[in-house]
Amino acid sequence: MKRKDVREWVSKWDIDAVILIYNLLLKRKDELETEDEIMLMEETKKEIRRRVYARNFK
Repeated sequence: MKRKDVREWVSKWDIDAVILIYNLLLKRKDELETEDEIMLMEETKKEIRRRVYARNFK
């Protein structure tokens, strides 16, 4: 997976889904083994920040 593809994929999700996936990955943080899992966690975290930041400026 490429980071750009993951970012586009995550940006299409509902915010509740983004938060859910991030929390599930956060619980498994010690067990994350693949680069894809780590990249997905990083991109969900960034997406949450982007949406919070965008909401504050509406």
